[in-house]
Amino acid sequence: MVKKMQKGFTLIELMIVVVIIGILTMVVLPTYQSYIIRTKRLDATTALMDASNTIERYRANNFSYAGADLATSTAFSDERFSSYYTFDQKVTATTYIITATAIGKQKDALQDAEILSIDQHGVKRWVNNGVTKSCWPANSITC
Repeated sequence: MVKKMQKGFTLIELMIVVVIIGILTMVVLPTYQSYIIRTKRLDATTALMDASNTIERYRANNFSYAGADLATSTAFSDERFSSYYTFDQKVTATTYIITATAIGKQKDALQDAEILSIDQHGVKRWVNNGVTKSCWPANSITC
C-alpha cells in the first residue's frame, strides 16, 4: 500500500509559528516604541538648537535679544513637531530661554511632562519626573 503525501501544515506547526511571532513581538515592540520617543526628542532638540541659532543671529544684527521673534524658526513653524512638543520663548534685552514641552502621545509615552530648554549661554536643561538636569538626554533616561 502506498502512503498518500500530506499537503499543508498541522495545527501544532501553526501554533508554534504563532507563539514565535508573539514572542518576537513582545521583544521588538518596546524597543521600537523607545526608538520613536528618542527620535521625536532628537527632533525637538534639533529644533531648539535651530531656534537658538536664529535668536543669536538676531542679536548679532540688533545688539539685543529684545524683539526677537522665533515664529519663523523651524521649531515654531514645522507641523511635524506640533503634535509632540510645544515650543515657547522668553526673551529680554540680555537673556532668553527657549523651551520644548512634551504633549500628546509623546507625553503619554513618557508618563510625565518632559521639558527641554536652552538659554543664551547655551546651557541645556532637561526636566523629567520633576528632576532637572543640566544636559539633554543621550538615550531614554540618562544624559
